[in-house]
Amino acid sequence: MPVLQYHSKTDEIVNYNQASLLHDDYCALGMNVTWKPWENLSHITLVYRGNADAMAFIADRLAGKPAAGDCPAAKRGG
Repeated sequence: MPVLQYHSKTDEIVNYNQASLLHDDYCALGMNVTWKPWENLSHITLVYRGNADAMAFIADRLAGKPAAGDCPAAKRGG
């Protein structure tokens, strides 16, 4: 299952490093992850800003377009 993961580097609720480590773990497991780090947005602001990306990601999957993912080859497991 392809995953869209986005997170703000300045999130005041969920530490960015947690999200980054989760991304690394997903990649190491061989998951198809599209990772979108954002700059200078609060947790709640990013929820709203990320909606367009999330809806586009879902629409592409429903249309049969494959998710490219962006895990570095060196981090891919499986």
